[in-house]
Amino acid sequence: TETVDGLTPALGTLVKVNYAGYFTNGRLFDTSYSSIAKAYEVYSEDRDKEDGYEPFTTSYGPEANLIAGFKEGLQEMKIGDKAMLFVPSHLGYGAQGMGNIIPPNTDLIFELELVEIDTEKQ
Repeated sequence: TETVDGLTPALGTLVKVNYAGYFTNGRLFDTSYSSIAKAYEVYSEDRDKEDGYEPFTTSYGPEANLIAGFKEGLQEMKIGDKAMLFVPSHLGYGAQGMGNIIPPNTDLIFELELVEIDTEKQ
């Protein structure tokens, strides 16, 4: 965890988040960082052209439309913080998994960066 003693967003505030998601064997399954996508040789120029390697906007707090482990970890962060989270299956995608990307009952690891408050979408 890297903390910078930034502002703690109010619950419900829209924030921008960068992430990289990994399986426990270290294989990357998705990221908002183009540099990580390039390092893992999964970079897509088409995705980049559509701003797919940018922080995503989400609500800060329990109402966020995120898996429980991601949401809980994010709520412990302040603006500027970076953290690595271990998300056990039951706080992730559980027994149903997520399509062809996350198999059922899979533990995950996320690198998160709480970038900023999204002032454009408030």
